[in-house]
Amino acid sequence: MITVLFDGKCGLCRREIGFYRTMAPADRFQWIDVMADDDALSRLNISRKDALVAIHVIDDVGDRLTGADAFATIWKALPGFQWLGRIVSAPIVRPLARWVYAVFGALRFRFHGYDRCEL
Repeated sequence: MITVLFDGKCGLCRREIGFYRTMAPADRFQWIDVMADDDALSRLNISRKDALVAIHVIDDVGDRLTGADAFATIWKALPGFQWLGRIVSAPIVRPLARWVYAVFGALRFRFHGYDRCEL
């Protein structure tokens, strides 16, 4: 099972995860809203701030992935999106994808005002 931690207060995040949930194979994913599930964050030893800065995934073998690597893991497990996961994981594309997501994550974090509040 792949565990996905996402920001349930972010409209974009909610819509995207909602879309993935509609096509996800049964029992393939566990979806955790980091703004609503303190117990899961504690159990997984992930701070809310870290979870909000970048999407987190714990894959089938227990590896923790963030950002573009997390999305690649999600896409590889979704019907019709495996090709995108393979592209983002390709050695020539991965550094650019990581950079793009890091910039996006930082901007999203600031846009939502998380940088100005106690998490």
